[in-house]
Amino acid sequence: MHEKKEEEKEDIVVHEMLRQIKAGQIDPKTISPISRRLCVEVLILEGHQNASVAQALKVSDKTIRRDIQEIRRKNALEPSVDLAKQMIGQFFQKAMNHHAYLTRLARSQKATVAEKTLAETAAWKVLKECLERFQFLGYLPLKPQEVIGHFFHQSEPDSTNDITAMKKQLVELEEQAKEMGIFDKETSSSIALLTEDVKQSEIKSRILDMKKQFKTREEDNED
Repeated sequence: MHEKKEEEKEDIVVHEMLRQIKAGQIDPKTISPISRRLCVEVLILEGHQNASVAQALKVSDKTIRRDIQEIRRKNALEPSVDLAKQMIGQFFQKAMNHHAYLTRLARSQKATVAEKTLAETAAWKVLKECLERFQFLGYLPLKPQEVIGHFFHQSEPDSTNDITAMKKQLVELEEQAKEMGIFDKETSSSIALLTEDVKQSEIKSRILDMKKQFKTREEDNED
């Protein structure tokens, strides 16, 4: 908390210094290198080019480039597992916020059919790209069937009902996409892949059931 207040105080001081330099109340040549670098950082973040920063602070372009290198060195981030987790968490939260906003827009009574369709498509793409990004980063397996296979491996004996439910959901999903007018080639391909995954999971489930039957018969024979 103390560090945050110090940063806010420093930010106010820098902006006031830049205001006074612009007003001609302070000669930028008289400020310290540390103060100059703080001014350079603020001006660069505001979108000023190196040449205009050098002109405002009355130094050479070479000095500004050297200051920028020093700023980058000071702000450099070291590899950190905790930082990576925090950034992934922020990314996921932002993605879910965008998805929620787009979903609300798609359900809005004031939106036109075209706007609802675009919002629904955009919401789907947010989830799709978020999934792909997590797969790329190693947070999710690359093959969806691995997830489904793991699910059935861990599920209760009523997995047949789960497969039936997923088949029904895929049919409903396809019908919904057609009604919304977004059943394009990409959507059709995605549903087809999911359908194939469900079929593979159904086969795995049957194999597990047969293994259980064999084990039960073996135990009965032993008795």
